[in-house]
Amino acid sequence: KQWYQRRVRGDSVHNTLNMILIFLSASTTLAALLPIHQYIAAGLGAATTITSAMSGFMAPSSRRQQQMESSRAFRALMLKMVRCESEHEYEDLWKEYNKELLGE
Repeated sequence: KQWYQRRVRGDSVHNTLNMILIFLSASTTLAALLPIHQYIAAGLGAATTITSAMSGFMAPSSRRQQQMESSRAFRALMLKMVRCESEHEYEDLWKEYNKELLGE
């Protein structure tokens, strides 16, 4: 239950950052179009960039999904390796395992 609460909290923070990012992007565009001081548009652009970097770094759900898919692929591959019956089949599975390992 605790890991679920941490995951939900992480997703909530990520969603909040994405909403702030949308607001900052719109504000940056508006500031660039209006005849106001150029430093305001530059400051909003910088804040948008920093928020975007933080949001990308904190993408918990996509990272978790990618790790789960890799885990499933490795587990299935290991079961195939245990069940293989010929040396040639084992070598093919070993090559596939190395490809998955490099993809990880």
